[in-house]
Amino acid sequence: MTATPTVPDGGTSVGAVLPDGQDLRRKGMRRFLITLRSHAVVMAVVWGGTLAGLGDVPRAIGVTLFTLVTLVGFYLLLRRGTVLTPADPVLAFSQAMFSIALVALVYALFEASRNTALLWLTVIIAYDIRRLPERQIRLAVGFSLLLPALVIGLRGWLRPETAGWFDSLLNLALLAVAMAVLITLSARARSVRRRDLEQRQQMARTLAQRRELSIRDALTGLYNRRHMLTRLDEEQRRQQRDGVPLCVALLDIDHFKQVNDHCGHPIGDAVLQRFAQLAQAAFPGDVDALARWGGEEFLLLMPATPLRDAEAAVQRLRDAVHGYDWGQHHAGLAVTFSAGVCLHLPECNMAETLEQADRALYQAKALGRDRVVVHGKMDHDGPQDPSRWAAARQRSEAQVRVPDLPPQPLQPPVADAPPPAPERRPAFPRLADLVLGTDRRVRAVMPMCLLSSAMYVACITVLLAHLVPAGRTAHWSVWVLLAQNMIGCVVPPLLVRSGFTSRWRDPAITLPYVLWAGAGLTVAYAIVPMLRGAVLQMLSLVMVFGFMGLRPRQTKIAGGVVIAMLAVMAAVWIQFGPAWENPRRIVLEVSMSAAVLWLLTLQSHNHSSTRERVRRERDELAAAVAQVERLMMRDPLTGLFNRQYMQLALERECARHMRSGAGFCVALIDLDHFKRINDTCGHHVGDAVLIGFAEAARAALRETDVICRWGGEEFLVLLPHPGTLPGPAGLAAVDRLREHVAAQRFCAAAPQVQVTFSAGVALHAAGEGVSELVARADHALYQAKADGRDRCVLAA
Repeated sequence: MTATPTVPDGGTSVGAVLPDGQDLRRKGMRRFLITLRSHAVVMAVVWGGTLAGLGDVPRAIGVTLFTLVTLVGFYLLLRRGTVLTPADPVLAFSQAMFSIALVALVYALFEASRNTALLWLTVIIAYDIRRLPERQIRLAVGFSLLLPALVIGLRGWLRPETAGWFDSLLNLALLAVAMAVLITLSARARSVRRRDLEQRQQMARTLAQRRELSIRDALTGLYNRRHMLTRLDEEQRRQQRDGVPLCVALLDIDHFKQVNDHCGHPIGDAVLQRFAQLAQAAFPGDVDALARWGGEEFLLLMPATPLRDAEAAVQRLRDAVHGYDWGQHHAGLAVTFSAGVCLHLPECNMAETLEQADRALYQAKALGRDRVVVHGKMDHDGPQDPSRWAAARQRSEAQVRVPDLPPQPLQPPVADAPPPAPERRPAFPRLADLVLGTDRRVRAVMPMCLLSSAMYVACITVLLAHLVPAGRTAHWSVWVLLAQNMIGCVVPPLLVRSGFTSRWRDPAITLPYVLWAGAGLTVAYAIVPMLRGAVLQMLSLVMVFGFMGLRPRQTKIAGGVVIAMLAVMAAVWIQFGPAWENPRRIVLEVSMSAAVLWLLTLQSHNHSSTRERVRRERDELAAAVAQVERLMMRDPLTGLFNRQYMQLALERECARHMRSGAGFCVALIDLDHFKRINDTCGHHVGDAVLIGFAEAARAALRETDVICRWGGEEFLVLLPHPGTLPGPAGLAAVDRLREHVAAQRFCAAAPQVQVTFSAGVALHAAGEGVSELVARADHALYQAKADGRDRCVLAA
């Protein structure tokens, strides 16, 4: 980055050293070394022409000394890392103005370079087309036109007998056309550069967001289970290396199922979020790690913490939970948690330690909940033998009834949004639609085609302007050139406007245009000697035109072919041209023009590479954004939609029901005895069961049905139905899913595990809110559980 030093009055002192001088020097020196090669080429051509007898030695020495002294001055300034103006921190504008002045000086002093000197102005402007601000680009363009105009005016005033002033004005006019094209392209180049910077910043934000979403639980903001498994593995290896103590604790919110049942899932979500905030406040920093391990289960990792300190820390969290006013979320609500703490031993694996912490957690539940139990540290009234421990676990799994709480107040249904106003179209198509078309792909490339037609019109105008005023008789070859230019002016826009090229990889047919124009201009260089300066200007303009349309490989193809055609035509003219032609002058012109065209080719390649990179990064950004969206609306374990997405889907479906009357129903599904699967077979089997159920549901439900993971082992299904009996149809669909699931075995490691579920189906009533609808489905679900599980019940 570069910074502009400011003085107290808000201005910038001349020669002030920037704070990040080292970065500034590197950037400035890199640009200086690149432009140094162009100056070396200019000096080589000047001295080559001088030694060939086409220039004056004292003038060449003067220009060389002027160039060397100025370049040394720039080198010293850049080496020190200073600025001359706040708008030019790396002296880019200053060097561009010097280069323009140098070209004007060569143009004035060397007659043999008159046709090619102005070509370098195009190179100078094209090099900084993306780097300089728009105001500085316009100043440089004005300066590059003003200096040659002054040279022409002074020569005409001091030496009126000098011939060729008309050709010089014609070249200057074409230079003005080239500069106008460059200004037009500079806006697009800056937009590409700006989009590049914006995409990089957005990509950085998206990647950071994707990383956070990939390691964080969407509801609580804590680490998710996948990331915590990685942290556990890291801390286990560190303990084996350093020998420091390592403790883990499993925390489970007491009676959380009853909170969801009596207060509603939104209150349950609020409880989980607030509990996570209290836990984060109790364990700040990055050393201790807290993760949401399951639905209402949390895993706490405490590295470098002795067992006594770990127990005390969990007790402090318990006191904080006791001290929080949970009644502000729902009247009469009280939240407690049970915890099991275990010290990880280096000779044990982490799975055994987690199992021991889980046993301690269930001991805490068996002793009455709302307590912290350390593995291996039994209370005096706790169970001591395995049979008593199993009995305690069975008692803890029994449903504990809590007093009924007041129902959660219902939110009003979503109101219908007013229909959008119809778009008013004009009675007659606009002129832009007639010229550019209405197809998006055609409209994107038509401006470049119209610009190419304007350039052909300029070529035709130059030919006619040179022939008509002088009363010259046109050779048949000139008429061929005019026909070639007319074809290039008319045919490409018609092809593009018709949509014929819209699906091509190069819809603007830029490469054929460049090659076609280059072929005509190189032929014109040989057969119309009096227009050579104008022809070379148009060749440089053609290469500039390819800046915003050619692909990286095409730029070098176009540049190489045009330079080769120019060299061939020059060689043919030297061999078979008239005797009065000076071959050394032609060699000098072609050498200078080839250098300019190749430098423009490199600039075009850089522009094209930047566009390709921006396009590639745009695709990568789109993929990253899509992944972020998937992470935001998908459950990371099962791949199903999460609750946030389903909430929005239900609201949309309610609004659609109010508008069109299309009925739908929801089914709340709860896997039977899932807690027992986790406890007896392990969490890995429980995860396999959840993943298998998700796959079975996707296979059995219709494409229009939407299923999400609503809680730990709870799933919610949205069943749209256009018929008159959506309730019975939805009940039949869920019952088919129940039979399909009962016939599956989801975990190969535990083939004895058979999964069943209970479900409550509720038909949406007009005007009913989402929370009320889900509450009725939840009530039907508990009716199914009360009737013996493994069944579906339709809510009244």
